[in-house]
Amino acid sequence: MGGQASGSASGPTLGIEEELHVLEADTGRLTSRGPQVRDSFAGSPHDGALVLEMTLSQAEAVTAISADVDEVISRAARLRSAAAAAAASHGLALAAAGTPLLGDPAEQLVADDQRYLALRARAAGLVSQQLIAGMHVHLGVGDPDQRVEEVDDDARVAVVDAVRPWLPTLLALTANSPYWFGVDTGFASYRQVHWQRWPVAGPPPLSRDAKQWHQLVADVVATGVVEDASYVYWDVRLASRFPTVEVRVADVQASVQDAATYTCLLRGLAAQALAEHTPARSDRAGWREVPTHVLRAASWRAARYGLDEQLVDPVSATLRPAAVVVRALLDAARPGLQVTGELEQAVEGLRQITQDGNGAQRQRAAFARAGWAGVQQVVRVDAVGAAANAP
Repeated sequence: MGGQASGSASGPTLGIEEELHVLEADTGRLTSRGPQVRDSFAGSPHDGALVLEMTLSQAEAVTAISADVDEVISRAARLRSAAAAAAASHGLALAAAGTPLLGDPAEQLVADDQRYLALRARAAGLVSQQLIAGMHVHLGVGDPDQRVEEVDDDARVAVVDAVRPWLPTLLALTANSPYWFGVDTGFASYRQVHWQRWPVAGPPPLSRDAKQWHQLVADVVATGVVEDASYVYWDVRLASRFPTVEVRVADVQASVQDAATYTCLLRGLAAQALAEHTPARSDRAGWREVPTHVLRAASWRAARYGLDEQLVDPVSATLRPAAVVVRALLDAARPGLQVTGELEQAVEGLRQITQDGNGAQRQRAAFARAGWAGVQQVVRVDAVGAAANAP
């Protein structure tokens, strides 16, 4: 996954993981035929890979390490295209939505994998119900060839600290899961609410340095609810296998352009944090000590309303119009975006989301216009790499 060449002036390198639902092409119903899609996948290894997830009704596209947003999004788009072609060869389709639209959850199967079987022994029925799809972005810290044990974890924690206050705002921007098996849940991101049932979900606790971070993770592992640090799935975390920070807060995006906008913002926040970081400095500029209980409540609100209502501004700790808080997020990322050269791309992407809505808003507009067929059109991945996303 991602890594950053030491001394790079252009910002962290990137890797993206996108979980995609496998559907019967004619009915749009969820089906556990992910292995057939994976086995027929003919994408380029240069772009990445298609792998199976915990539930066999998904396939996950994992990009190769990329130097910038344009490269990683192009790779993600080509992986989507190849995966969609593989699905079509079996009378299947892929959907990029945080939750399944149609089907029967009881029909879905869990992968016969040792890791997932061990997880099921702890989490019981949660595992078979894990039918949600996210987009995970890896932000590289250090050299991509470094072992994770060699990376500067204080620098990784600095990136976590930069992203952490903005998790609810990032969630509101990327909310793309209003429906759950034929029902409008009332939420913009029902995936996020569904995910909160796990004991290792949500925003991470406050930590100022690597020592404190690793102690917090060790405290969770000591409870016995997870086997090791790799199962601590906070919304932003130090990756356990790669020299990266992994951001897991977003629903998978129907629109490749929305995915690019989100990735730009994350890379800008990370680039600024790394530029400010020095080993002896803990009072980082822009660091916001937002209590975990406030972040959890703000995240619930963002999942409920998306961009339709006010959001919690982490700067003022008050409710403000969503557009104002999104602009504050852009301002926080702006110095880093100027470093990465992706400021204009982020600004244009946010303008487009403001005009057309986030994924949840577009799904509901499509349903009002054309019912489930309209929603399927918005979220279904086509064979040229993007979802058929009609604003």
